[in-house]
Amino acid sequence: MSPNISRREVLQKLGVAGPVVFAGCSATTGDEPTTSVDGTTTTDQRSTQTATVEPPAENTQTATPEESPCRELESRTPRWRTTTDSRPYDPVVADGVVYVGGDKPDTLRAFDLTDGTEQWRTAVDGMLYVAPAVGEDTLYFPEYDRVTALAQADGTERWRHDPTGDLTAPATATDRLVLFGESNHPTMHTTVDDEFDRVVALDAADGSVRWQQRFAPDERAPLTTRPVTLDVSVVAASEDHVIRAFELADGAAQWSTGVSVPSDMAVFSSGGNTGVVVASREGTVALNPVDGTTRWRDGRSSERVVAGGGRVFVARNDVLRALDATDGTDLWTHSTTDRRLVGLAADAKHVVASFRSKTGKRARLTGFDPQTGCPVWHVSPGVGRLSSPALGDDTAVVTSDVADRSVYAVGATGE
Repeated sequence: MSPNISRREVLQKLGVAGPVVFAGCSATTGDEPTTSVDGTTTTDQRSTQTATVEPPAENTQTATPEESPCRELESRTPRWRTTTDSRPYDPVVADGVVYVGGDKPDTLRAFDLTDGTEQWRTAVDGMLYVAPAVGEDTLYFPEYDRVTALAQADGTERWRHDPTGDLTAPATATDRLVLFGESNHPTMHTTVDDEFDRVVALDAADGSVRWQQRFAPDERAPLTTRPVTLDVSVVAASEDHVIRAFELADGAAQWSTGVSVPSDMAVFSSGGNTGVVVASREGTVALNPVDGTTRWRDGRSSERVVAGGGRVFVARNDVLRALDATDGTDLWTHSTTDRRLVGLAADAKHVVASFRSKTGKRARLTGFDPQTGCPVWHVSPGVGRLSSPALGDDTAVVTSDVADRSVYAVGATGE
């Protein structure tokens, strides 16, 4: 972590998805074909399969001869919209409830996923730039320099933990633990008695420290992404280009492996096998969670990764791709020239992306067929920017910019 970055800036940076240009209306099975908005097609030298688009690009799709053509993109109306008095950030959905943090005023709100009715709100001491972590019946979120636990049922505070250093990555949670990255380094204006980077595990019930594990003692190595958890381990990516795994029970180091500039991580499951996939400058890397060995690697640089239904979805710049989680085989690719992806979510049945136009108030939420990559539907609320989406109960949820200050819910199924 740069010595000039404040705690607030750290959390703000973590809450903003990396810039990725989203896919327009071409579905292919080759390597990164690109379809321009005027309908002409260029193809990467590695690919022999392309798709062309008839203008307008947003509404028409042509697939390769081996595939069925994509149907016309459906313009949908949100199921509900709720306007707030705060600037809302990334939502999270759990057990039929949408949780959204916002600032000015600093508030965490809960909405019914079915109709958008506000269930409760609570004031917080800090900006909720990142979506809260969800445990069994509790929400956990960072407030600049602390972690706070709130009851999902009514938002009442259950406990608060004040770390020694700075929180350097969003928290993640299991039924028993809350895990996050913490760093303590001198800056231009401050000194520290004890310099460190570490992963911290708190007891989910009362916030007491269960364990804390230091790493990289000879260099600065704050966590760069939200940690991910598996059955017996937590996996964390750090600024020194290393992925590390720790025992959930006691924090004992399991393994470490080098990955250049890791920017995002996800857990995938395919054919009964579970793994960790990392988006990075050197490509997308699937790791064995037992020993950190590489299962497969796609050498094209990636920034965003999510997983669902035996597929891994990765994005960078103007390309969104689907890979087979088992071996990394290309399944489909989409690209565009006029919009920039700001968030991505997936589960076993859905892939949803939020993105903004390079010019004007043309932000859009789009749903795709995860099997073919065809865009199926979109919602354009007439705002400049949308948050990263969240999925739950066949519904996609997204929040809007400071001018609109709204939460939108959209049916995510293709029917």
